[in-house]
Amino acid sequence: MKSVFILFMLFLLSFFTKAQNNLPFAVEILQNGYDCKFILKQDISTQNIIISIDVKGNIELSVNDQAEIKYYWLETSVGGKIEQIDDIKIEYYFDANNAGKIKKIGNLLFTYYDYQAHESKTGKVKSIGNYTFDYHDFMAEEGKTGKISKIGNILINYYYGFENSGKISRIGNIRINYNTDFDDNINSGKTVSIVGSQEGVIIKTPVFFQKL
Repeated sequence: MKSVFILFMLFLLSFFTKAQNNLPFAVEILQNGYDCKFILKQDISTQNIIISIDVKGNIELSVNDQAEIKYYWLETSVGGKIEQIDDIKIEYYFDANNAGKIKKIGNLLFTYYDYQAHESKTGKVKSIGNYTFDYHDFMAEEGKTGKISKIGNILINYYYGFENSGKISRIGNIRINYNTDFDDNINSGKTVSIVGSQEGVIIKTPVFFQKL
């Protein structure tokens, strides 16, 4: 009976660990495939704030609706940065390694890779709440180094070599394909298909939007 209980507890631990490492997010991909951002699921303490991160680990904030925004006025490392959005306060680091970087939005904690990490990671965001981020290191092929390689357990990859080098190619089980025609083909390099699915991941792209 005791062994059954232990196995059950191990199962629960494995389940919750997997759930935490595969938190949902949306991916906004521009038609050229070079520019995309990962939009994180809203936390209850930041419900009017949209938090996203691009392939190089840069954080972007926007709001869902109308918002009142306050800024820091003092001439410090946070001078001119956002202090508050509606009732949600934003805190920043003051230590030498992360001075001026976001520390908290509401109760959501941000951490960063320190100087002991490889230069392809140093200073880049390591976690936002329960979301964790890893990056392709210096051993990666050209066009991939320093870009996000994982969000939780979901692998992120990029094309390397030839004309599509550096474009996002895979998000978990989702594959993004591009036109590979050379010369002056008007469709050269554009997205031609998005294939597959990944639990918790939503793809947003203007590829099918056509102005008439």
